[in-house]
This record gives sequence, C-alpha cells and structure tokens, in this order.
Amino acid sequence: MIAIARAEDVRLVSDGRGGWISVPDLKIPGGVRTLTMDLPSANRKVEIGADGRHAKTELIHLAMHYYGNSSNRKRLVEGYAGRDASEQTMQQVDVEIRRFLEQQVQQGILTRKDFEFMHHRPEGDEEPARLRDAGGQG
Repeated sequence: MIAIARAEDVRLVSDGRGGWISVPDLKIPGGVRTLTMDLPSANRKVEIGADGRHAKTELIHLAMHYYGNSSNRKRLVEGYAGRDASEQTMQQVDVEIRRFLEQQVQQGILTRKDFEFMHHRPEGDEEPARLRDAGGQG
C-alpha cells in the first residue's frame, strides 16, 4: 500500500520501508502544458502531455525509461524510431531523445528533485551519474 502525506506544498509518498519519498512538483515552469520532442531522424514530432495536463509526468516517465536499464532504453528508442528503422536511424533517434532530455534539464523543467524521485534508493547507495549531472537544480 502506498501512503501519501501532505504538508503545505510538500507531498510525500511512503517508500514501503517506513520512510518517505519526496514527490516532485509536476508543474512545468511558466505554465507550459505541452512539450514537443522533435525526432527528425524518424520523421516525428512527439507531443509530451498531449492531453494538456500530464506533460511533466510523461516527461519523467520518458526520462525514467531513457536513463534506466539498457533494455528499457532500447525499447523506448525502437518505439520512436520504428521497428524497421536502420541501426543508424536508431542511433540518431537515441541522440535526439538524449538532447531533448538534456534541454529539459538546462531549462529547469527536469530538476534534481525529479531525478532524486526517479532514482530513489536506500540510504548508502551511490548517487547515480544522471542525478549528479542534473546539478543543484531543484
């Protein structure tokens, strides 16, 4: 069971071990409601948050799959490139997704707190490289 506690603007979710995980703010700065990820190698533009309400949630989901294990990343890239895409196209789409996510970090849309949430781990585990790369934003 996942328990949720609220104290003013702070939202915490039970980590299942008696501790709490801070849930990131799911609003995008400036009131932006959708983001567009341009994938020219696949002749696609992907609307993140097409429903106008869940852009940040979908962005975090994309980042979790991209920066997670290699199997998830491969399936993610294949899904956007297409099953019949050449290896060269797959590599280029991978680069385009990475650039898009890096832009979101640079613009402050994906923050250190988002990465902390994505990479929550028990005390004492090493900090993931992507979390370090997100710097002190948050």
